[in-house]
Amino acid sequence: MKKSIGFLLALVLILGAALPAGAFAEDAELKPVSPQRPGAYENAGLRLELKPEYDELVTVETPADDENGVLFTVSETASLEAGGFAGAGWLFSVAKIDAEKLHRMLCHDMVGAELFAKGADGSCYVKYHPTDVRYARATVEEMHRDAEQWTMLCEGVDEALESFTAINGLEYAAIGNTEVDMYLARAAWEEGAKPTLSTTEFGPVDAAAADGTPYAEFVMQSRFRDAEAEETPDGEYVVLAFPEEDVRLDFFFAPGGYVRIVSGTDERLYQAMRHDDGVSCAEAMQGWYYAAAEKAGVKTAEDRLAAFCGSWAEKVAGRGRLTVTPSLAPGKARIEAAWPESAAVQDTWEMTATLSEDGKLVYESGLFTSTAYGEGGEGRELESDRSISGQLSLNENGELLWEDSRLENPDSVFVRA
Repeated sequence: MKKSIGFLLALVLILGAALPAGAFAEDAELKPVSPQRPGAYENAGLRLELKPEYDELVTVETPADDENGVLFTVSETASLEAGGFAGAGWLFSVAKIDAEKLHRMLCHDMVGAELFAKGADGSCYVKYHPTDVRYARATVEEMHRDAEQWTMLCEGVDEALESFTAINGLEYAAIGNTEVDMYLARAAWEEGAKPTLSTTEFGPVDAAAADGTPYAEFVMQSRFRDAEAEETPDGEYVVLAFPEEDVRLDFFFAPGGYVRIVSGTDERLYQAMRHDDGVSCAEAMQGWYYAAAEKAGVKTAEDRLAAFCGSWAEKVAGRGRLTVTPSLAPGKARIEAAWPESAAVQDTWEMTATLSEDGKLVYESGLFTSTAYGEGGEGRELESDRSISGQLSLNENGELLWEDSRLENPDSVFVRA
């Protein structure tokens, strides 16, 4: 949320030199080194690039072997020089940590820290940022004069992190920091938490009987917000409970992605702001519940999707490719397909399908994209369509039949690749 210059100045003057060090990588001491070439910085094989107009405005520190994984710390130079308190001018830090440390952090309040990217090797990248004002100047006049510069640098943080993610070949990732997220993290990763999952189907089971990592991470990407009590939906829900703490979370199947936290006599409602196109939070929690129930021996394991799962190639020419993988939601699968129209144009499909009672994988929505590629490999989108529909079925020979609203051949045959 943007603050007015007047508010900013007033707050800084109140705090003065007594501002605390704040949320530096779990309150670790920074280890500055001589700045590298302005605008481009490297550490541990990773690269941070900033806008050219920031070159003379910031100081970038690149600690070596920081115990908290901090690789880059960016501060406004003028505030560093004028400030008389720890962390003056601090804008943000980038840290590389492993998944285990991230999980420990997520079990508690991550004030001043946010996950923003992941690497192919499972590494996690966290942005540390101040929770108080770090703007400093020698005089009030200078503070008025340079307030817009400070605001510009603060607003450029997200863009710098997007650039860092792209330059280093990382994948965007984001997990929230609400009460819902912390309970999910504790259920998946905190030793001694003793959570249970339940519905009326099998009753309570030990959530820790199954690995909760994929389910918790999926739901935690939903970016929950506070909701009003009158928004509470009717209908069934999956319960994640902490019996020893008299706390439970109700994940409603009804549309809207609502989660109710009940603690004693207190109730609080949250709503997911980000929705997957094929799997809801409640369905993912049901998947976790089923996995735990199977491990506990109260539910029979199902393999109805097994006949569909795997890689498939179009039978006649082998050009079209299709992959089916189980979804986190019971009875659903993720389908990805690619089919070249020509040497330069590629069509792709992405959709989540539901296993019907007659044994077909049916989808009523998804994403179709047609992309043209140039000689240098650059792609240009020609068309996209989210209104696709279709189904997968198996014939008596175990071959896959694909029907799709975008396919000219209404009954394309695929075999195991």
